[in-house]
Amino acid sequence: MLEVLGRTTSKPTSWPESRLLKDEKRFISISCGNSSIHWALHGSKSGGLNPQFFWRTPLLISEDVDVESPDELAQALGRHLAEDAATYIFGNGSSSGGEGGDCAGNFSNGDHDKENNASAGAVPSVDKDFVPTLKAAQDRNKKRGHMATFYVVCTNPPQLKLLEKLVGSIPCRLFVMQGVDFFSQKSGYL
Repeated sequence: MLEVLGRTTSKPTSWPESRLLKDEKRFISISCGNSSIHWALHGSKSGGLNPQFFWRTPLLISEDVDVESPDELAQALGRHLAEDAATYIFGNGSSSGGEGGDCAGNFSNGDHDKENNASAGAVPSVDKDFVPTLKAAQDRNKKRGHMATFYVVCTNPPQLKLLEKLVGSIPCRLFVMQGVDFFSQKSGYL
């Protein structure tokens, strides 16, 4: 990935280069079609790579990414992430800089919807006034020791361009998965 002023360009998957890094325990997957965007935070502190939880957002519109500054793009990304994922990417504004708890809420409002919580863990301490920024993402990368990885599966080219701009607003590893990642020629992939 090329990182220029915090901007990341996506790459098609290429194995083994696209695999998780040695110490990487979590990643975010994004699946986008014609009606909504499905996100998942995978992995846990204990090791497994299964999705910890899922959330869905509406399709992006150009106003989501047509902003003036990198921090405005980071804030737009933060609005589309569930709280635990946003904490993983940006930190939580607390002095502990938590890894992200087990709460699946909307990062932008600081509220915790326990009825719709995807997992029954403790709610992390989030500074309600914390605003995601490019610097916060860079600081989290330093603390984690690596950039976050995103894998995108998208059948909607205009949405892919918007997702690349939104997610690419922070330093990360951004891979667009290909048909051959799922089906071999022997299985019918052309």
